[in-house]
Amino acid sequence: MAAFGDGVYEDATQYMSKQKRLSNEVRLDAYGLFKQAGVGDNGSVRPGLLDMVGRAKWDAWHKLRGMSATVAKQKYIALAQTIGFNPGASGTAELVRGGETFVQKGGSAAEDRSDPAGSGDTEDEEEAG
Repeated sequence: MAAFGDGVYEDATQYMSKQKRLSNEVRLDAYGLFKQAGVGDNGSVRPGLLDMVGRAKWDAWHKLRGMSATVAKQKYIALAQTIGFNPGASGTAELVRGGETFVQKGGSAAEDRSDPAGSGDTEDEEEAG
């Protein structure tokens, strides 16, 4: 699974916070993933029966126990994408896959293969074809 950099996660959280017409299910999924990514496993006491909203939030977070912050961020970004978030829309998004960095510009991912010596020579698979 490809992992986006933290900048893309931050963009996704801003995008989600601006969405006004989300179903309760999507809101709860986003809440749980956000808490798991930022805090980790839920160690709080489950709210009482009369606090239905608190219980729903607690349950959404608690069901993700054991999930790493990285996976939670990836799932959060994927959830945001299902409702229209485009990681490349706000500029350049960094994509990390298997230790290699890719740069996503305008919706297409291209591997950044700049010459580390700074000679200006670059390899681009699309242009070489």
